[in-house]
Amino acid sequence: MGQAASHYNYGQSDDRHAGEPAGGGRVQDRGRSGMSVSIFADRGYLRAEMAEDAAAAGLRIEHASDLGRLSDQPEAASLGDLVLVDCPVIDGAELATLAQLDMRVAKAGSQLVVSTSMGSLDDVFGCLDQSEPQILVAPSG
Repeated sequence: MGQAASHYNYGQSDDRHAGEPAGGGRVQDRGRSGMSVSIFADRGYLRAEMAEDAAAAGLRIEHASDLGRLSDQPEAASLGDLVLVDCPVIDGAELATLAQLDMRVAKAGSQLVVSTSMGSLDDVFGCLDQSEPQILVAPSG
C-alpha cells in the first residue's frame, strides 16, 4: 500500500466550495482553502467526528454522507483531494460501491483512506486494487 501521496495541492483551491455536512445537507465553505475531503461513513456520530476533525485541520469538506449515498453521486462529481471511508461491516452492494470508488479515486489522483474491521478486511482489500489506499483496521478500538 502506498504512502500519503505527495501530489496534494496545498495552495489556493478553485471555486468548488460547496460540500455536505455530517447531516447530509449542502453547506457553503467557511473560508477554508487548500485540500478538500469527502467523508463516507454509515455511523453518523463517526461521520460527524471525522468532519469536525478534518475541518479543525483546515480541510474543506467536499461531501459527508453515508456510504450508500456514494452510489447516487454522478461519476463526474468531485471527491476532493482526500477521501475517507469507514466500513467496519460491509455488504455486497457496499463492496460494489467501494470498488467503483477505488476506480474514481485512482482516476482523479485523490488519496483514499479506508477504515474497516478485521472481519471485513479481506473483502475490503479485494475491492481496492487501483487507488493505492491506506487501510486502517479497527483504528479506534
